[in-house]
Amino acid sequence: MSHSLSQVLQQRLQQRHAQQQYRQVATRSGLQGTQVTVAGQALLNFSSNDYLNLAGNPSLIAKVQQQLSYTGLGSGASHLICGHSEEHEALCERLQNFIGAPRVMLFSCGYMANLALLTTLFERADLIVQDKLNHASLIDAGRFSDATHRRFRHLDNESLRQQLRGEFRLTGVVTDGVFSMDGDSANVAQYLAMPEMNNKTLIVDDAHGFGVVGHRGVGVTEGLWQDHSEQLILMGTFGKALGSAGAFVAGSAVVIDALQQFARPYVYTTALSPVAALTTLVAIESLSDHPQWLTQLQQNIAYFRYAAESEGLPLMPSTSAIQPLLVGDESSCLTLGEKLRQQGFWVGVIRPPTVPQNQCRLRITITREHTEPQIKQLVTTLAKLIAKNKD
Repeated sequence: MSHSLSQVLQQRLQQRHAQQQYRQVATRSGLQGTQVTVAGQALLNFSSNDYLNLAGNPSLIAKVQQQLSYTGLGSGASHLICGHSEEHEALCERLQNFIGAPRVMLFSCGYMANLALLTTLFERADLIVQDKLNHASLIDAGRFSDATHRRFRHLDNESLRQQLRGEFRLTGVVTDGVFSMDGDSANVAQYLAMPEMNNKTLIVDDAHGFGVVGHRGVGVTEGLWQDHSEQLILMGTFGKALGSAGAFVAGSAVVIDALQQFARPYVYTTALSPVAALTTLVAIESLSDHPQWLTQLQQNIAYFRYAAESEGLPLMPSTSAIQPLLVGDESSCLTLGEKLRQQGFWVGVIRPPTVPQNQCRLRITITREHTEPQIKQLVTTLAKLIAKNKD
């Protein structure tokens, strides 16, 4: 029986409502920061990926504004036509030096970068092996690729070894750096040291580690490029720790050259805005000039975990800025999130299909400018709400 598109979509939407998995857009007013206004309500923001609080940083905004009349607003074309500006090239060069990678290229977003990597570099004779908890963009890209696509148990080296079996022309092992919903991290150095990784490529999506992890903020690949520049590929984003927008891929000269020639998500789309490129460049320079920012963030993360553990909150094992609190079913998680909002806190409520069934969670994110009183206030409120729910 034939149905109209509207009928089919309406059924799918009704099912999502019934499963308590329907999502809605909340409109924020003003700058991104530790305190935001949503629908006229002032909230303490514990849901943002703006880990270093650079998206609304007055100094960065002023520096970018000074150059806007020169850079202009839009790219006007793809990188390969006339969209690649001085700002784009300066950012690529700065990223190469910052990371220690041979070459860097830019993308409009992380999803497009991951799509480009897995659909361009691997073909029918090849194998892609991914961590089961990788970001959706990597999973989608693996499925879209013509290569054989396998997944290994989360952070499980033995499972990875099993999935690497078989004869293939090329093999790519793919992992998040910092996992976006659990907050834990891949041991990239350990993967590279595995005998089974000989002559295989490791691709790391470090969207949530780039800018905040490591002594300089390079992320989970910091210190590995000198010995592994031909084996390692890094994807990072600018819309999280750096407070801007866009993404990059770092790798060997031949990898970047191949992506520029063959990657459809790069060739057939307008280049990242020069404003975003300039903003990102200013953010990286500012991060290099303020190493204490990383220390401040780590201190806030440590304080949150200390306070939460003192109250007996069910945290997951994370040392990153992503601090998930496991709740369980959709109804309980939605209720807890709404009660927090009524108390003046904005915290992400994460449900399937983003996480598995009965593993709904509050995705609490800690940023550099959160104060200890703000963190303590959140923890105390959470503890009271959870205790009240148990009674």
